[in-house]
Amino acid sequence: MFRYPFIRCCCPVCGRPLEVREEYLGRNVACSHCGGEFTARDEPDATSSRWSVPGSLMERADRLLALTSRQLNRRAAMASQ
Repeated sequence: MFRYPFIRCCCPVCGRPLEVREEYLGRNVACSHCGGEFTARDEPDATSSRWSVPGSLMERADRLLALTSRQLNRRAAMASQ
């Protein structure tokens, strides 16, 4: 059985730790926890900071609010069709 190699990173939106397949590096992916979209990147020199939360708390809150707003707009658009 073949197993895909994974890299560990943090979601830039919610800060939760994630494992992303190496084949998805450089592509847009979605967090399995919050649904936030980001480009999967590997930071080989920052192995110790991979699990640290990027950005300040207020920046994360702003990204979560923007994500929620986009999701609500999509749902409203789908409901009106």
